[in-house]
Parts: sequence; structure tokens; C-alpha cells
Amino acid sequence: MVGYAAIRFGVVPRTEAWSLVGADADGAMLWTTLSVSNTGLLDGQLTTGVLLLPPGPDLLEHRAMWGPTTLGDDGVRSGPDALVAVPGGWELRVGGDGLGARVQARGAVAGCPPEVGHMAGVIEDRIDGRVLSGPAVVVRTAVAGHAEGAALYVLGQGFAAGIEPTSDCPAWVRTATETWTGAASAFPVARGTTLTLGAWTLTFRAAGEAMEQDGWAHVLLGERWVARAFGFRPPLTDVRRAVVRVDGPGAGLLAPALVVERR
Repeated sequence: MVGYAAIRFGVVPRTEAWSLVGADADGAMLWTTLSVSNTGLLDGQLTTGVLLLPPGPDLLEHRAMWGPTTLGDDGVRSGPDALVAVPGGWELRVGGDGLGARVQARGAVAGCPPEVGHMAGVIEDRIDGRVLSGPAVVVRTAVAGHAEGAALYVLGQGFAAGIEPTSDCPAWVRTATETWTGAASAFPVARGTTLTLGAWTLTFRAAGEAMEQDGWAHVLLGERWVARAFGFRPPLTDVRRAVVRVDGPGAGLLAPALVVERR
């Protein structure tokens, strides 16, 4: 049975996802990932994760699950949730109990390096809502097996960079006039480090507390017990907001950043 991919011998767990990463005008970081995995009885269903990390307290987190799922080069959709290409950019739609969002990233183009678009929209839960506005990128990722390591997204005024080993473009920089791409393996991401991407130097100035996310959110409790009995452990992801100093050609600024640490 395909549904037991997490515990069958010879089957490599695989997750494919489309993500929108954006920086709000106040420095808050939005990370929305719509992913499809081949593990568990919910194999093939869509898992939606929304995380808004503000400069201060009161973060917003949402997870939902839907099926069946349509996944392709133009994005992913299932139920009320979708991240899809539209004329002029991409559109994110999230709906369900407790949270709704509709965000467009005009000018965003997935690729290597991705084109940076302008994010505009609204995200709201049962208590509050907020308007989002700022730079954003859309990326496609694929993870086979248990992925470890870290990713970094920096989105500032006139400057954007990313290190994402599991994406179509592992390491990149984009400014208004220049682009650079490279191999992610050369850039270990950790708090307090200084990274050199092409002609640009990125130095961590601050980092907030991490939010831990469970990579088996789509796996039923009984399946977790069986998988653990076979020696499998759930992949965990720590996500935090950071502030990075950028120095290089045409750039000298402090920019908000998102750090994703997989373990």
C-alpha cells in the first residue's frame, strides 16, 4: 500500500512544495509552504503551513490539510488552498477554520535566481487581521529522504538573497542591476556567522527565538508509533526571524531574514 511509504523498506520519503517567502513593511517575515508528501495514510494530500514572524511577539501560525492535490510547474492547489501562477505573478489563497489569506506577489517569477515580486494582500485569523506589503519570492523545493541543514532568505530594499539547498536555485543574489548564483554547500548557515555570496557579504546582527515545526504533521498517530518502532524519526524544522547586515555592490543595509533549520 502506497500509504505506508513511511515504514516500507526500499521507499524513500519525498516531499515536494511551493513556497512564498515575503518581508512585510515592518520587517515581519511570512513563510507559507504548500507541500505534498508520499508518506503516511494521507499520502498525496496537501499540507498547508503559514507562519508570520513579526519583529515583536504575537506570531501567527496555521496548518491545514486537504486532498486530493494538483501539483505542477504552475503551482499547487487543493481544497480552498492554493499557491499558483497567475498573469503577472503568483497568488496565494488560504482558507479554513481559524485563518484566511489572499496574497498576490506581482512580478514574482520562480526560477534561478527567482525574480523578486511585490507582495500585497491580507492575512487574518479569528482575532485580528493585517495587511501585507513588501518584497516576496516564490520557490519550488523537493526533499528526498531526511533533509538536514539550513536555509536562509533575505529580502531588503533593492536586495534579495537565498540559500535553499532543496530548491531549484540553491544559492542566489538579486539586485536591481546584478544577479549571482552558486552552490549551497559552500554556505553553512548559523547564527552569528558571516556569509559571502559572490560580491556580497551577509552578517547576522540579530536572531529571534525559533518556532519548531513537526515534519510528520500529515502522519496519523498510529502510523507514528509504527514508524518509530522501525527506527524512523520525524523530521523537525526550526524557523526563526533574523536581521542581516548586507554589504556589497550597491548595497549597504540591514535587511529582515528568515532562517529555516532542518534536523
